[in-house]
Amino acid sequence: MTPTRARVKRQVDDDRSLILRLTSRPSVTLSDIAREARCSPTFVSACAHGRSRATPRVREAAERLLGVPADELFPAWPRS
Repeated sequence: MTPTRARVKRQVDDDRSLILRLTSRPSVTLSDIAREARCSPTFVSACAHGRSRATPRVREAAERLLGVPADELFPAWPRS
């Protein structure tokens, strides 16, 4: 069964809210994840907001810093 556009949008919104909720804690920021992944904070922000696909380095850095499996942080995007 093909997911509806609304279901996919809801999934992306849910994914976005999880990573943004976790990075809103003062201990870890999107800039910290970008520094760890050696990429721009703008790109990490775009990944967190669902505008770009997270690269393996971003996924691994977020997983390491936030202590949450990358599949939970970015479930809408399959591993590359």
